[in-house]
Amino acid sequence: PYVVYVGNVSPHKNVESLLEGFATAAAGLPHELVVVGEERGYGGRGPLAAGRTRLGGRLRVARGLAEHELRAL
Repeated sequence: PYVVYVGNVSPHKNVESLLEGFATAAAGLPHELVVVGEERGYGGRGPLAAGRTRLGGRLRVARGLAEHELRAL
């Protein structure tokens, strides 16, 4: 089981809140969080690094998926 976010990880998308909310709920869920998109606008200090630290193996990041791969996901 997994939850998918599709979109760029940019400051105006507020992915930080998604990661925080998932981390809070994750204790009671077997799910992973899959983020599909590129990190932009953070100058190398985006929320995905902190999310990996907090969520460990429960955060997966997919970049450059073909349309058929995204549909399958």
